[in-house]
Amino acid sequence: MRIYCKSDEGVAIQTTLARLQESVGDVPVNRVTYQTPGLEAVTPTLLDLVTKKRPMFAYEREVQVVFHSETPNTEEAVGHTIKWDPGKNLESIRVHPEADQSFMQTVTAVVEQYAPSLKGAVLWSAMSESPPF
Repeated sequence: MRIYCKSDEGVAIQTTLARLQESVGDVPVNRVTYQTPGLEAVTPTLLDLVTKKRPMFAYEREVQVVFHSETPNTEEAVGHTIKWDPGKNLESIRVHPEADQSFMQTVTAVVEQYAPSLKGAVLWSAMSESPPF
């Protein structure tokens, strides 16, 4: 569990690929590929640099939302704003399995304040459960 979070005070947000793609509109959602560096036959593109990782990270099965514009301007130079509603786009918020009860209460309180429709979606991580065998 330390792979994802260096302390026991962490959360993971869960959604589906379809929800994520729908929620970001025209901004591409890219699957990360995992390969050994230096095996490419061509010079990597900017997109390659942010969507390729070494094979040791393949367990992540990551996707990335990447916006890139060929015509830079001041506003886009600092980012691209996407209106994103967590209450509509998230399925659950998973609290670190080793977090204490007060951290769970804090996460629940923050969710109640900023995304009240997700209050019931704050759950302990299933990683704390014993295997079924």
